[in-house]
Amino acid sequence: MVSQLSQIPVFVLLAALLMLISGCHPATPTVPTPATTPPPTAIPPTPIPSHPEAKTDAVRLNLMGSTMQSSPGELEPDTSLQAVIGTMAGQRINIALDIKPPSGAALSIWGADGIVLVPETPGITDWEGVLPTQQDYYLNLRSISQQTIPYRLTIKLPLMVLPEATRIQFQPNTTGWYTPGEVLPNSTLRFVLGATQGQQMTVNLITKPAESETFVYIWSADGTVYTLMAPTKNWSGLLPANQDYFIEVRSYAKQPVTYQLNVNIQQLAEKPPQ
Repeated sequence: MVSQLSQIPVFVLLAALLMLISGCHPATPTVPTPATTPPPTAIPPTPIPSHPEAKTDAVRLNLMGSTMQSSPGELEPDTSLQAVIGTMAGQRINIALDIKPPSGAALSIWGADGIVLVPETPGITDWEGVLPTQQDYYLNLRSISQQTIPYRLTIKLPLMVLPEATRIQFQPNTTGWYTPGEVLPNSTLRFVLGATQGQQMTVNLITKPAESETFVYIWSADGTVYTLMAPTKNWSGLLPANQDYFIEVRSYAKQPVTYQLNVNIQQLAEKPPQ
């Protein structure tokens, strides 16, 4: 006769073991199931865009695994760059173009169905709105300068449904929190906390072994990614808005990694503007 213990799925036993060895200060959180940040749903490319200026060689932007993409580059005189991204209907998007001088280029945005969201207007470098239908959307950047100009294009696609995460709860009159535990190979543990504009947040990840390929990935509900430039185990900065902030422990190691995640939130550095 098969014992009752042998009938229990292996992953259930592993989950129970993980809960026993995980802890935090001052209270033990429920360690989330390893998962990756849900990216915006991939949209099949629109086969034949109807807008007359759509280019067949437009650069397709892939935000799989992230909510933000930032691309630096240079724009030559009398040239144009075009990028395309597929999104769901109702998806909010934020586009910011950092270019000097702002009048040196003209940004325009349209859908593959020909609908124009932003007509080409020199000096318009930012746009935020809700995309009306599921399709490809084109971003066109045209130089109107007589010299080469540097630029950085940043696109944010906040998740339409925020993922589950273990909520960090600070004890009264404390500004620090930590949790030790173990992260499995090629997996992610996700935590979330609510914070206020102007607060200083410091995140530190300690791993054993120290050189393990395990990092923190920090992003907020509005789609901003704060650890976009390079993998890191340490981050500190002023928080820009009242919202939820997600802190993920992402492991790319081939073996389990022991970790300790430390989060510190200082009081308001300065009173937010009214």
